[in-house]
Amino acid sequence: MSALVNHVPRCDARDVDRAVRAAHAAQPAWAATPAAGRAAFLRRIGELFAERGEELAQTITDEVAKTITDAREEVFEHAAPAYRHAAAELLDASPAPLGAAPLPGDAVPLRRRGVIGMLTSHSFPAGIPSIAIAHALAAGEAVVWKPSRHAPASGLLVGELFAEAGLPDGVVSVLPGGEDVGIAIAEHRATATLVLDGAPAAGEPCWPAGLGRELERLARSRPRVVLLDADLDAAADCAARECFHSAGQARTSVQPIFVHERVHDAFAAKLRERAAALRIGAPGDARTQLGPLRDAATRACVIDDVDDAWTRGATVDQYGSDDALFYPATVLTGVTPDMRVVRSRTPGPIAALARLDSLDRLRA
Repeated sequence: MSALVNHVPRCDARDVDRAVRAAHAAQPAWAATPAAGRAAFLRRIGELFAERGEELAQTITDEVAKTITDAREEVFEHAAPAYRHAAAELLDASPAPLGAAPLPGDAVPLRRRGVIGMLTSHSFPAGIPSIAIAHALAAGEAVVWKPSRHAPASGLLVGELFAEAGLPDGVVSVLPGGEDVGIAIAEHRATATLVLDGAPAAGEPCWPAGLGRELERLARSRPRVVLLDADLDAAADCAARECFHSAGQARTSVQPIFVHERVHDAFAAKLRERAAALRIGAPGDARTQLGPLRDAATRACVIDDVDDAWTRGATVDQYGSDDALFYPATVLTGVTPDMRVVRSRTPGPIAALARLDSLDRLRA
């Protein structure tokens, strides 16, 4: 059942203009801050991520229905370390003192670009932005960031950590909002570089003119191939992890899986066993392995894609709850190229298996 998680402000193009102007004004002083000073800020941000990581993980779980185990992994193993790693890389890459002879293999000084616009999806609402922002800050850049419309509170909480660390005003701005905010950031004349995570297929319609179709093409299905000599247990473990992680909603989820016809049935049986063994439950329960989908629109999309596959001849095996926003772990066999689960990425816990008689057929 859906519930109100939070109230957040909704920014517009005027807020974007103010934020980009503030970033443009703040960036030269930030870039002029000695590397040791920028590294100290980065280390402090990483410490705050660790200190308030449980709060951030819970916010991610509440907003996007990621299991608390996955949310904690994102925060503590990816987001928090990103700032420490960027600080270390910054000091390693800093130019030698004036007059010092360069050593063989010295890093090339970082090239600064100015104001970076960043548009991110809901899949990893703290992890991927942190990796990008940490390295932008290390390089002396300023960032204007629009978090996913599905995870605005997570983005704002990350922004709180920047402020708590004492990051100068204007260096990073967090602007929750809709399509108009993303377009305004991307098309602002003072935005020097654009960082994109996600695509229109992820429900993030915020791309500037001309980029949408290409991004959608790049974000389509991420296939895997199981060959005749594969370790089927290892392959099934990998497939289950990639297809059912975050209820299949992460951008790293895989569809379809091309399986050599001579091992197809054995592999499918092993994958069904793993789907049936998943523990279904509330995302806030640390024991949960498969939680609900993000919202009703996502669930409707998954239902439509699976119905399309079934109508076109696929066999559907499902395991788990089909109540409220839950969708069962699903293994599709007999998948063909005309099905939507092959032509685009279905945002749900779907493993779509297609028979493969040779690599030549796959290349075709």
